[in-house]
Amino acid sequence: MERKIIMKQAAVREKGERSLKFTAYLVTVFFIVVSLFPLFWMINSSWKDSLSLITYPPKWLPKAPQEITVVLNYDMAAVMTRKALEIDAMKTTWFSWKKCQNEPIGEIRVIGVRNHRLIYEANTVSSNFAAGRQNIVPNQFFSDQLMRMKLSEIKKKRYSVFTWYGNAGPAYQPVNGNSVGSEDTPANKISTFLKSAVWLSGAVMRTTQKNNYWRLFENYRALWRISDVLTITTYSFQHFFMNSMIVTVSVIIAQLFFGGLAGYTLSHLLSKRWANIWLVFFIATIMIPEVAILVPLYITVQKLHLTGTMWGIILPHTSWGIVIFLFKGFFDQLPQDLIQAARIDGATEFQIFHKLIVPLSFPIFAVVSVMVFLPVWNEILLPLIIAGGNSAIWTIPVYTNAIQQSQLMASSMNLVMALLVVSTLPMLLIFIFCQGLIEKGIAWTGMKG
Repeated sequence: MERKIIMKQAAVREKGERSLKFTAYLVTVFFIVVSLFPLFWMINSSWKDSLSLITYPPKWLPKAPQEITVVLNYDMAAVMTRKALEIDAMKTTWFSWKKCQNEPIGEIRVIGVRNHRLIYEANTVSSNFAAGRQNIVPNQFFSDQLMRMKLSEIKKKRYSVFTWYGNAGPAYQPVNGNSVGSEDTPANKISTFLKSAVWLSGAVMRTTQKNNYWRLFENYRALWRISDVLTITTYSFQHFFMNSMIVTVSVIIAQLFFGGLAGYTLSHLLSKRWANIWLVFFIATIMIPEVAILVPLYITVQKLHLTGTMWGIILPHTSWGIVIFLFKGFFDQLPQDLIQAARIDGATEFQIFHKLIVPLSFPIFAVVSVMVFLPVWNEILLPLIIAGGNSAIWTIPVYTNAIQQSQLMASSMNLVMALLVVSTLPMLLIFIFCQGLIEKGIAWTGMKG
């Protein structure tokens, strides 16, 4: 009888444990989904066109970018020079795209044909159109004179690629794609617009469209040419990305060097009394918010004549109290016998740190590197104040803030989303690939819950 009661209690306990585990897993999955939703929406928005971002109700998946091909026939036109044909191709491309700029167009190809032979081909992708739209076609007043003025800029910045075949070009082969029908498609709108244009020399022979999913990533390519649109700075996106990398890597190296030496000193060189006094001092600095010391910090940087320089951003982050605390906690657990043996062999303290402590402390160095990387990469307040009006030393967060306050935010939110994805990517990669080292380092420092 007692055995049955014990077995029954065990079954009830096992059933309760299964219910508890199921609930725990369910809650965990829920919080993971909620946490990842903003990231999913940001990535999804970076693939969309500007109109889809403000469409209500929201569209969860982006539309497939369309590759539009326009074939112009010059059989009935007078003999034209190469420059005149280039102007005609650019008018077809840029004026049509401006007219349908809210459509999901990924690429426009213009093919010129005479006597069933190709005489030219022009290609323009959406990233180049986004970069040159405000300069080439700032409004919808289209004219032949406008394109004559803008042709040199298009060729100089390679917004469009023009391939010249001449009269001895290859035979024309019809392009694959859906021909214009009665549907309200981008190709149909462009065909209707071009057929009514008085400034077009060639006759619209055929207009087709097809899905080109590779053009979903054009917003990322546009980041490399976004400086053509902005008036706040002349530097490119990769310049600010490199600034962030230089600042972040320099700060990590400084934190590992100075924090490691300070932690080793507190753990193995000072007496326990003085080590505890200094440790309390370093821990106390953690409780001081950065905003409280921002003004004296700026005055110090200014007195050192480092405002408007990269050193003014790097030096205030050379050593944190939390980093020294973590290093000391890790070094306290290293075998004291190894250090004493190295001292007996005549090694200096710096040699012991360099050749013995550092190889044994790779987990804590990885933890500190990741812990320093995240806040420094995302920091905006100090770089913004130190940089002042010198945009040459802007980091990615400062650059993003400037874009959000510019006119680009209203007209090209998809480019801003692509910028946020690229700036978030290094943090995600470091967290994913260093997760094992982070867990191991935290366990060694004695910070387990």
